[in-house]
Amino acid sequence: MNRFPWECYTFLSESTIVGFKNAQVDSVDRRQVSASATRVKKDNRIGFFVQSGDTGNTLDETLPKALELAENGAEYCAEFAVPAHCSSVSVYDNSIKNMSVEHLMQIAERSFEPIKTACSDALIDAAVCKTVEDVSIRNSNGLEINYLRSVFNFFVGIEIIEGTSFFYLGDSLSRTSFLESDFERVIQRITHKLSLARTETVLPTGKYPVIFTPRAALSILFIIQNALNGHTFYRGTSPLRGKIGQSICDEKISISDDPTRIESPFSALCDDEGVPSQNKVLIRKGVLESILTDLESAARLNMHPSGNAIRSKGFFYPAKDYASLPAPAPTNWRVASGNTGYADLIAGIKNGVLIDQVLGLHTGNLLNGDFSVNISSGYHIKNGKISGRIKDALIAANVYTMLAERLVECSRETEEIDVSGIHSVPYLMFKDMSIACG
Repeated sequence: MNRFPWECYTFLSESTIVGFKNAQVDSVDRRQVSASATRVKKDNRIGFFVQSGDTGNTLDETLPKALELAENGAEYCAEFAVPAHCSSVSVYDNSIKNMSVEHLMQIAERSFEPIKTACSDALIDAAVCKTVEDVSIRNSNGLEINYLRSVFNFFVGIEIIEGTSFFYLGDSLSRTSFLESDFERVIQRITHKLSLARTETVLPTGKYPVIFTPRAALSILFIIQNALNGHTFYRGTSPLRGKIGQSICDEKISISDDPTRIESPFSALCDDEGVPSQNKVLIRKGVLESILTDLESAARLNMHPSGNAIRSKGFFYPAKDYASLPAPAPTNWRVASGNTGYADLIAGIKNGVLIDQVLGLHTGNLLNGDFSVNISSGYHIKNGKISGRIKDALIAANVYTMLAERLVECSRETEEIDVSGIHSVPYLMFKDMSIACG
C-alpha cells in the first residue's frame, strides 16, 4: 500500500483562552487538539483524509482511507516535497507555555484603564490566548520535519454608542513571544485613535484625498492576494495572469512576503508541505516579480514552489486550520515606505479623510479588485488637522485603479499590523476617492 506517494501532517496544540465582555472576565477555556491530515497520490489523483485523536500510529490508519478517497479525488500533477535544507526560524518561546491564567488576565486588564481614561463610555471586549503547537510533516520521499511553535494572541475591540451613532475600533497582537514593548505599542495606538474620535463631524458626499492608515492600507492591499495566488493563475482567473515582469501599479509600491520573519505565527522553517521558507519579492517598484505558489500550482505553471503552502481557512485573513488542504497564502508582508512623513501628509490636506478601519471588504468582487465598504473608523482632515470622526460613510473603488492611477505617496513611517502574520505597512495617500455619506 505504501508504494503510492503519501504525505502525513500531524498537529498537536494546547490553548488557554480568557475572554472579556464589557471589561469583565466572561470565559476561561482550555482546548487540546490532536489530529493528522494524510494525502496520498494514486493515478494522478489526490486522496485527503483527516483524523482527530491519537496520532501515534496515524499512517497505518489513515493511508487506506486516503487511498479510497483518491479514487474520486481531484487531479493532482505535483510530487510531494523532497528533503531540503531549511533555514533556522525561531518560532518557539517556552515562557508562553508557562503563562498562567492569572498572568493572561492581568495582561488584558492592564489595557482597560488607559482605554477608559481616553473614553470613559467605551464598551470593551477583549480576548487573550496562549497556544503551543507541535507540528510534524513527513512523506514517502523521506521528508521528516518537526518543530514547536508558541503563539500569544491579544485582541481588544471597543464600541462607542451615542444615540444612533456607532463607532468601532479594534486592534490585536499576535506573536510567538510576549514583549511589553509590543503590548504597549498596541495600547498607545488604540488610545490615540480614541482621542481623535471624541468629536463627531459631518462629511458631504464627494471626492476627497484619502489617507489609509497602515491597518486600512493592509486591508486594501490584501485584496490582491487572490490575484497573486498560483491557483488563480493556472486556472486563468487572476487579472494578473501573464503580467509577471510587467508594471501593474505605481512604482512607489513594493511588496515582499517573508515567512522567515521572527516572532510571527505565520513563520516557520518550511511551509505546510515541507518546502523551505524563503523571503520573496512580489512587486518591485510597481512591477510584478513573483506570485505565491504551493507544490501543485508551481507544477502546473512550471515554476519553483515559493514556500507559501498554508493549511488555512478564510479568504481574506486566513486562520490556520489543520483540516484544510494546503494552498498558497500570504505570510508576512513588507510594504516599502516612502519619503514623506505622516504628519506632513496630514498637514498638506485642506479637506480630506483618514481611514483606519473598514467593514465588509469580503463582500466585493475581490478577484477584479472592486470593493464598496463601510468606513467603521474614519476621521475628517480639515486645514491640515484631524477635526473629528466621521459617521455613516462608505468608500467604493477598484484597488488596481487606486494603485496604478491614484496613489500620491507612501509615508516614511511604517507600523506593524498583527493579523494573519506580522505586516509592516506605511500610510498610503490617494487622490480623488469617492466617499458617500448618509
